[in-house]
Amino acid sequence: MSTFHRTLLLALAVVTTSQAEILIYTNRAAFLAAAAGNTSTLTFEGLAPAGSTYYYGATGYTQNGITIQSSGGQLFAMSATTEPQNVYAGLNSGDYMEGTCPDCGGSPSNTTFTLAAGTTAFGIDYRAYNQSATLGGSFDFILLGNTYVVPSPGVSNFAGFISTTDIGTVTVVPLGNNPNTGYDEFFHFDNVTTNTAATPEPASLALCAAGIAGLYFRSRKRPQNGLR
Repeated sequence: MSTFHRTLLLALAVVTTSQAEILIYTNRAAFLAAAAGNTSTLTFEGLAPAGSTYYYGATGYTQNGITIQSSGGQLFAMSATTEPQNVYAGLNSGDYMEGTCPDCGGSPSNTTFTLAAGTTAFGIDYRAYNQSATLGGSFDFILLGNTYVVPSPGVSNFAGFISTTDIGTVTVVPLGNNPNTGYDEFFHFDNVTTNTAATPEPASLALCAAGIAGLYFRSRKRPQNGLR
């Protein structure tokens, strides 16, 4: 096989196939600097009545192309004044979301974020919290078939993921035990940041493939060794 033909096959492979590579960030500023495309952040302000909560149940919550659901139907918007000890230090100190409710009955729940097509970056402020006001625990973040154990040591933590392909969904699984109930800790989260990176349209891919094919046919017609 000629060098040109090998190059042609490689070019076609780049167009039609890809393998995800994921970078993990624990610093929001570094994550934002690395995220491609336009980023937007859900802050959940105004979702909960002052001094109360709003229950989303099995339907979940959708905004900016992101759908958030709890496997146990335990998704709540929380007012910052409902439980003052829950207010995030150093963040927006406003409303936030609760994706796992150990004292609401039933089994502990996982929280799944279904992202818009073209999303290659996902970042979130989060923490584990239990009813004795003790912080700590860990979560599994599952995306693109990979599981990342992410610690939650403080009152506010950040986890960010940037992929070379569409992320699709992110599922968060609480791992620690609540000493009061035997269930997993609350999963509190806020400031969910995503991007929508520019991705080639099918027509663009077809045009690229046509261009490569054109190079191939042109090479077939080129005189070789001075012979016609």
